[in-house]
Amino acid sequence: MKERIAMIFITFLFVLFGGITNANQLDVLHRGIEQYASKTIGLKAPETKLNMPVHTSPFAFIKQMALNSKDLAGLKFKKGDWVINSSFLITHDTTINNDIFLIGNGQLIVRGCSLCVKGCIYSTQNSLFSIDSCTLIMPQEYVYQFGFLSIDSSKIEIKHSTLNSSNLPLGAGIGGSLDKTLTGGSLVFDSVHMDNSFVSFGIMGHNSKINVRHTNRAGEFVIMGDSASVHISHSDSIIVWVGFPRGSSGKLYGDSLNANKWINHFAYPDTTCKRINYSFVLDSLTGLRLGTMTMDSTNVDLYNIDGIFAGNIFEIPLNDTITGLVDYSKYSDFTAPLPGRTYHLVNSSVNAWNLYFNAGTQLSIKGSIFGECILSDSAKSTFTNVTCDGAAGHIGTSSDSLLVCFLTTLYTDAVMDGSSMSMMVLTSMSGNGHLIARNMATVVLYNTILANPIMIYDSATVLVSALYPSSPAYTNDSISIRGSANMVKGPSSHFNFEGYRIEYASANNTSTFFPITGKITIPVDNGELCKFSTYGLNSGTYVIRLWYFFSTFGTNDSFKFDNSIYLNRQNVAENTKRKRLLFFVSPGVFNKEISINYVIPNPVKIDLSVYNISGEKVATIDKGMKNAGEYTVKWNGKKFANGTYFCELKAGDKILPVRKMVLLK
Repeated sequence: MKERIAMIFITFLFVLFGGITNANQLDVLHRGIEQYASKTIGLKAPETKLNMPVHTSPFAFIKQMALNSKDLAGLKFKKGDWVINSSFLITHDTTINNDIFLIGNGQLIVRGCSLCVKGCIYSTQNSLFSIDSCTLIMPQEYVYQFGFLSIDSSKIEIKHSTLNSSNLPLGAGIGGSLDKTLTGGSLVFDSVHMDNSFVSFGIMGHNSKINVRHTNRAGEFVIMGDSASVHISHSDSIIVWVGFPRGSSGKLYGDSLNANKWINHFAYPDTTCKRINYSFVLDSLTGLRLGTMTMDSTNVDLYNIDGIFAGNIFEIPLNDTITGLVDYSKYSDFTAPLPGRTYHLVNSSVNAWNLYFNAGTQLSIKGSIFGECILSDSAKSTFTNVTCDGAAGHIGTSSDSLLVCFLTTLYTDAVMDGSSMSMMVLTSMSGNGHLIARNMATVVLYNTILANPIMIYDSATVLVSALYPSSPAYTNDSISIRGSANMVKGPSSHFNFEGYRIEYASANNTSTFFPITGKITIPVDNGELCKFSTYGLNSGTYVIRLWYFFSTFGTNDSFKFDNSIYLNRQNVAENTKRKRLLFFVSPGVFNKEISINYVIPNPVKIDLSVYNISGEKVATIDKGMKNAGEYTVKWNGKKFANGTYFCELKAGDKILPVRKMVLLK
């Protein structure tokens, strides 16, 4: 699949953005992107680099770690993992640097100490993970790096303890199998202090149970499972995502559920609901934030609710466009433009629109401001002229999904995982947002602004390209072409950077491109790619093309991006006024004759000579006293062998840097 990644990316890009007909339009749009003001929303930059699993969302965590019995059988242990199938007691401070698996009635009991786990905790097959009067530390580098899983009649309980996850969300999946062949797991949090942690609980699957009491910053709860039950009491600062499974319907009234109100008692579902078989109960808590999580073919009505989080899961294959969503909006009577469902708001406001694209969906987002969007499975999506403000998460890809971001602004993290492929074109990541690439994820960047260094792991690869011609630019000059052509890759990446090449064409005739450089194998990161000699060119618009060469799995490949430049007319007198000694050759690669241009600001004696690769002078092209002005001479390589030559200009006591010329007959 990776062998032809460039073709996939570029084909997909042109299908999506065929309406943008020339590079100048892209350039104008990019300058607009750069005007976005930076914001400080996001996560603190990590100080360590741990090679551990990453999950783009709690839903991805649950899905990956087995909601079906066949997935459970796929759980694999790696060297160093703790696999417990009997009783094990910890009463002293301990650090575990790998995942913990509890299987076959195994028990891990931790009492009166500090336990640091740099991995995930999986409880299966009637096992028990129990902590009491302890500090549990799960140091994360990024969101959902670690988490809990309880399935198949197992139990996780944390009591009278402190949980610390570096202020980054943990995933917690509690579920049985969707086909009901496995009974659900259970989780108990009792008197847990979570000042430096946040847990995203996903309750999905048959007979799952959660009981949380006397816990601060209790976390968020996504409730979707059949016969699942959730009871939260005497706690604060929680987000409850009321799930609407496929084909269900219901109404929510916010008179007693709005944020910061004391909730004495609330239970759901009520008599307005159909085809909802879970139950959740809230008792004696404050700081409630309400969300909904709708699936396909649902019908939901919201009345008088302030600050709802509107989550939407798409699983039925659709090919559609979502547009017009705006976070922090108030609606008097509004039906959201969401395909495959009816989501109706009356006198209600939405703090964040969250979108989750699964299975074979092909959904695009345009002209919107949203809080989170995650792609999984084989989903495909494009973002065009959108902003992810991070109000309720980040953007992410996993599995074999494909994402293209065009004219996108991100104020949060982008977490690329699995074997996903992503392209960011004219995109800006501002504030504390990080680009995180994991597993075998591949990302292509073009003219994308990153506020922070790329975080790369495993076999992931980020191909970085950028093309920024000078502006203003003139004929009869040497133009600096700046940009990037480099690669950031994980330690197990199969990609290699093979180089880049720059060429140009008149915007009036892009069927023929002329080389500015040969293939350059030294990577450039936000620097000068080359000089562009504009001697002999007419004023007007030109297309500058960057070819990016790479190899993967032993196969060479490439892709290209264009940008534009407008050359203003400039005469010799104007050059002379600038008082600069100029010297160029054009083109750099030739098969018969090459033009050599130089500008003299003041009268001076010159010597213009050609040397071979051994440093031997093979020709003197021009010599003698020269007045101020512009000069063009030609060198005919007919009598010389193919190869690399160097042209040197001496002007008085100055020797200009040599110009490389490649003769290919």
